[in-house]
Amino acid sequence: TLSRQLLTVVASGEGNTISPNPVTTGADGKAMALLTSNVAGTKTIEVFASGKALSQTAEVEFVPHLYRLRAVDILAFATAGTPWDITIEVLDRAGERAHQADGTYVELVHLTGPIDSILGFVGLRQQARIVDGMATFHDLVATRAGDYRFDIISENRVAAAASDLQITIVAGHPLHIEFVTQPTSTLAGMPLSPPVQLSALDAFGNTTLINAPAFLRVAQGPEEALGSTLESTFSQGLAVFENLVFPHAGLYHIEPSSSLFSEVVGQVSDLFEITAQPGTHLIFKPAPASHQVAGQSFQDELGRPFGVAFVDDYDNIDPTHTGPTVTLLMDFPAQALLGHHQKAFNGGVAYFDDVASLRTGVVQLTAHSESYQTSTLNLQVLPDSASQLNVELLHEDAPVLTVTAGDCLDVRVSALDAHGNLDTEYSGVVVFDSSDHHPESRRPGGQTFTAAGNLGQRLFSCAVTFANTGTQRLTVSDLRQPTLDGFEDIEVHAALPQQLTFESQPLLGLAGRTLSPHVVVAIRDVYGNPVSQVGSSVGLDAIPETAVQGTWTASPDSTGRVRFEDLKILQSGVYRLRATA
Repeated sequence: TLSRQLLTVVASGEGNTISPNPVTTGADGKAMALLTSNVAGTKTIEVFASGKALSQTAEVEFVPHLYRLRAVDILAFATAGTPWDITIEVLDRAGERAHQADGTYVELVHLTGPIDSILGFVGLRQQARIVDGMATFHDLVATRAGDYRFDIISENRVAAAASDLQITIVAGHPLHIEFVTQPTSTLAGMPLSPPVQLSALDAFGNTTLINAPAFLRVAQGPEEALGSTLESTFSQGLAVFENLVFPHAGLYHIEPSSSLFSEVVGQVSDLFEITAQPGTHLIFKPAPASHQVAGQSFQDELGRPFGVAFVDDYDNIDPTHTGPTVTLLMDFPAQALLGHHQKAFNGGVAYFDDVASLRTGVVQLTAHSESYQTSTLNLQVLPDSASQLNVELLHEDAPVLTVTAGDCLDVRVSALDAHGNLDTEYSGVVVFDSSDHHPESRRPGGQTFTAAGNLGQRLFSCAVTFANTGTQRLTVSDLRQPTLDGFEDIEVHAALPQQLTFESQPLLGLAGRTLSPHVVVAIRDVYGNPVSQVGSSVGLDAIPETAVQGTWTASPDSTGRVRFEDLKILQSGVYRLRATA
């Protein structure tokens, strides 16, 4: 009649615990409850159903424990992964160590805390044998930080338990930093949301309690951002990077580090992207290098074509921009410029791959598209490597095309590139050669050019003298590169007349007949060159003096020669002819 009935159990006295209570009977009318008491004495048990006591009662006597357990050695704190001990003392009712309990066991019972991190437990318990009234649980290890509570009970419960023993496990030395919150993609210049968070963990993954500087380093990203660092602070092992902003567009990986612990390994973040904001202005990107070479296409520092880009406020290229063409403006003589100066946008950039200057100097470069215009960029155009030597002959600091035999000339040698620009970096040894091989002609020996001292040009004072008349050539070439050469032609005229010479004279003749071959007298300078003396005349005498006929005085022709074609000596004999002027 009492099946499926709710019963309430009551026990007399103090210190009682009944579980479960109330209790429900089964189909057979029976129910089971557990009564424990920590106060000795006789307990009367009554059972009530629907508020009415059943007629039957029961009595049970609780007697005191023979022994009690007391923890005498337990740490308040221990580090994760570090062994620790708990030592128990078994006392009798008089408070003395109970040696009679030797050989029995006590059990350490885990109550609270992350059980899966405690090493050496079987289920929730670990046993230790009582020896000399003492029992020690050796080398207990917990790998997870937290608060742990234990009870220690005796075998067959003959001793009162040591209850609610506590120990706190704290994290060990930080060995690993990981992202609690990963970075997310956003626009350039906008803070990452939610903020990036880092956690400094020990070897078992516990968050450490360090308070130290925290850093994020760009491990992968745009060139401008590589290697840059961002700083925050670990507080109780957590670091939050508020207002984390990336101004440069691109794909990123960032990695954490801490300057205090060199052995700490940082986890690399997930890939995230920073994208450009809508463009606002024009800039040169990639910009041409500040120094360019004459005749070569303008390039950036890496040798690539330069470009004009439509960019946002952080100078990131707006790839969606497809506006009208870009026009280059250059403050330089138009005849010295090469290439196409108008290009269309492609992915937000207009690339110029064939713009060049043939002349050296400073080029002021700007670009515009509709109402947008770049700032002015100054480029220094430098000469290319020398490909020719320019030779100039000077007299009294002025170039000359003609010269008098024996006059001393200056020579200016300039190392020029293919476009006629002076190669100020030229260095080498130049050698001189002349078409005039007269013994009295003169030219320099080998001469050295240095980049620092000569800047591609040297003047050799009073260095060349020509002795033979006619068109003469001075050639200058590089000793090691003979094809690097140059020359200058000059017309050499005879010097002042210094001597008369017979170019043609008779050896035999007949009295009264014209001498043959005809007599030719040349007016020559000191170097033996014929001299033309318009208006002067040359006369001949026969020695010894005798009777003659014909024209014995005549004027020189344009070559400085005087021809006597009708000379006659009327008397036979041996004669010498003498010319005077």
